[in-house]
Amino acid sequence: MYEASGAGALVSLLGLIIVTVVTLLILFVIVRTAVVQGMNAHYKTVRRYQVTGEWRYSTDGKSEPLDLGQ
Repeated sequence: MYEASGAGALVSLLGLIIVTVVTLLILFVIVRTAVVQGMNAHYKTVRRYQVTGEWRYSTDGKSEPLDLGQ
């Protein structure tokens, strides 16, 4: 009786550890993606400001900086 209980607790603990690791991995990927996208947008904006003196913010981080005529 005690052996089955211990095995069930071990499986439960292992399941909890697996769920925790997967959750942390997903959160890491989401946060890393958000930070990289934000940094890309920031650096494009800063480079544009250094060249043109105009501060126009682009939010997606993937497109080129906005043209001066827009």
